[in-house]
Amino acid sequence: MKTKPLDQSQAKFGGFRLEAFAFLRELGRNNNKAWFDAHKQEFKTLVEAPAYAFAAEVCRCLSATYSDIPRINAKVFRIYRDVRFSQDKSPYKTHVGIRFSEDASRGCAAPFFYVHLDVQKLMLVVGIKEFDAPTRSRFRDAVMDNVKGNKLGSIVAELKKGGLIVTGEMSAKVPRGFPPDHERADLLCYDGLYAESTQGIPALVHSHGFPDYCVGRFGKAKKLYDWLKLLCAQQGR
Repeated sequence: MKTKPLDQSQAKFGGFRLEAFAFLRELGRNNNKAWFDAHKQEFKTLVEAPAYAFAAEVCRCLSATYSDIPRINAKVFRIYRDVRFSQDKSPYKTHVGIRFSEDASRGCAAPFFYVHLDVQKLMLVVGIKEFDAPTRSRFRDAVMDNVKGNKLGSIVAELKKGGLIVTGEMSAKVPRGFPPDHERADLLCYDGLYAESTQGIPALVHSHGFPDYCVGRFGKAKKLYDWLKLLCAQQGR
């Protein structure tokens, strides 16, 4: 899906205005092309422009916070829904979705940070949504490895203890060739692995402090990001 390039020099983020959430709420009630076309400039001003400014600021915050992330890219997802394979034919999304990744070329197959913002909740996600075939193979081998597998198991346990949900697409059974009674058999079933947290809309969403707030929350799952990043870095070795 094509997106506009992120303009790192654009106006500094000052928060999402209350009117942005009012727009998304009205879009939910009037999810049709005629209404959206009549209010497209409101979308650009209230939602799209601050979303790009927010994305640019989060990129700066991530690089400033973590020395191992010198450069990261943001993808602000378009508001247009892909309805080709969905029973819901509503043409527009009623949320803001932004993915931050050091390897934009790999899409959801690379480790990422993700922000979902709608009228009711803020959801933050860290991990990989879907493994490509080489990564899936390395992931399973790593899970079986005593050192790497134990480290991942400890990270997952720590995340769950901290109130995060660890989830992802899963196979119904342990993959063929792996012991179904292995102590980390549940991890072997994952075809993607990420941690997510969901909460109500924080007051900071309306201020310039919202990017720092999100980056701080991302930090709770940074160990998972690092584990997956190292796994992906081993490709071709």
